[in-house]
Amino acid sequence: MRNLFSILAVTLCFLLTGPGLAQTTDQRVALVIGNAAYKSGPLANPVNDARAMAARLRSFGFDVMLKENLKTREIGSTYREFRTKIKPGTTALVFYAGHGIQVKGQNYFPAIDAEIDSEEDVPLQSLNLGTLLENMEEAKAGVSLVFLDACRDNPFARRFRSASRGLAKVEAASGTLIHYATRPGSVAADGDGKNGTYTEALLTQLNSPLPVELMLKQVTNTVVAKTKGKQEPWIEGSLRGDFYFNGRVPVASEPAGNDRAFWDSVKDSRYPDEFRAYLDQYPRGLFAALAQTRLKALQSTQVASVVPNIAATRPQAVPGALASMTRGTVFRDCADCPEMVVIPAGSFTMGSSSSETGRFDDEGPQHLVRIASPFAAGKFEVTFDEWDACVRDRGCTQNPSDQGRGRGKRPVINVSWEDAKSYTQWLSRRTGKSYRLLTEAEWEYVARAGTTTAFSFGNRISPQQASYATTNSYAGSSVATTPRNTVTVGSYAPNAFGLYDVHGNVWEWSEDCYNANYNGAPSDGTAWMSGDCGRRVLRGGAWIVNPQILRSAYRNNVNPSGRFNFIGFRLARTD
Repeated sequence: MRNLFSILAVTLCFLLTGPGLAQTTDQRVALVIGNAAYKSGPLANPVNDARAMAARLRSFGFDVMLKENLKTREIGSTYREFRTKIKPGTTALVFYAGHGIQVKGQNYFPAIDAEIDSEEDVPLQSLNLGTLLENMEEAKAGVSLVFLDACRDNPFARRFRSASRGLAKVEAASGTLIHYATRPGSVAADGDGKNGTYTEALLTQLNSPLPVELMLKQVTNTVVAKTKGKQEPWIEGSLRGDFYFNGRVPVASEPAGNDRAFWDSVKDSRYPDEFRAYLDQYPRGLFAALAQTRLKALQSTQVASVVPNIAATRPQAVPGALASMTRGTVFRDCADCPEMVVIPAGSFTMGSSSSETGRFDDEGPQHLVRIASPFAAGKFEVTFDEWDACVRDRGCTQNPSDQGRGRGKRPVINVSWEDAKSYTQWLSRRTGKSYRLLTEAEWEYVARAGTTTAFSFGNRISPQQASYATTNSYAGSSVATTPRNTVTVGSYAPNAFGLYDVHGNVWEWSEDCYNANYNGAPSDGTAWMSGDCGRRVLRGGAWIVNPQILRSAYRNNVNPSGRFNFIGFRLARTD
């Protein structure tokens, strides 16, 4: 299980800082192969792909083994050389461009001089993906990354008994991420330029400040858009933490007072995960013994099996409170509290249909969600002014940098999920009201505001409606300039519920743990607290991403300890 609350201070290189950026010091090795000069089915781009990838990886500190047009006699030495370079904790990467073949569920990359007359010839004249993965695992690589632009049509298929196309799905070991140029069992285009379609998109996105898993979603979106849906890259496996190609700053030590503040925030909890989170963060903390005792008591009464119900954080409305307010009523509970908007009870279809452009598998299956009671949602994303009030009152210990973007009415950034939770707890204590983050279902409900289209404004979005970064023409938008900043909240028109910036500006934290799809999801708008609670759900997109990421149904997830200059949050309030 990932540490839910491990602090990770991330510097986003080319967007955030100038000279003096602390670069990664982890050891990095890469095996980069481009096979093009086949006797059967020669290809145009793989060597170009490999050379470009090798150069880019070297710029990120990788020790690169570049192999061009690998021959059969070189296969054994390639395995050995790569294996000996991998030390415990090393980041190990494999990039392959060329033909790929699946035989009996195994993936092979034929040497260019391979003479393959039947399936039996393949293992003897090809690199085996399984062997490469085993080498990385046995060498105890800390992070294993595999990028496969190897799904072209099999030139030997007519000689095989079976007719499988593309590569086979691989069950990756923990700490391993495999990214295919297209779905397993499908084929990919070699491209009509200098580089393959997939590699071109990957090279473009490697400079992204996003963690690799989020960055690869950008690659997928680019490929899907360029091929008009004919090719969709595919990801398997997951990492134990967040990996960045572009560098990061080592974790800074925390103030001693954070131990007590963290304990105070969880000491009355009835959920075991919150005490585990404290122990993950402070294994030798002042209250570690008490946390262990409380955790054992909760486990003995099987509280861990109880899925938290939103009723615990959504008390019934009383006369004169939210239930008595009309839809769209705007109010504040104190002078420096965020403005809130009353959201009516209702129902909606959550998720995206298979026909929605840019759709991902984790956006389905679609299901009906009923919100039984009115609640209030933040009119805007929480601003620096509002956050700074919490810091002054000592309710928040994190004093986030604005990265030179300006504070005031801009959305607060560089705050983790835990930081956001500390803010809701402070605001609840101060006002006597029940403040929290929106659940994922509530977020989509208020973002859609009664619509069923990709965006709350329809199936298209433009730079006049949201802050986002792109130069492509997805969804009918064409952006000549690329925003490199957040904007003041309320800079664009609100949606039908009166909420601003539900699309773009900053990603917004939600209460929920991440699940890979909606099978088993609550249907009453409650927070989904099972699944991978080491990843919390993000919604809404941000100034840094392409417009398809801004869709109402789009989901993202990240470590709850992560602090980024493109993530903030919006509040919910019940009586």
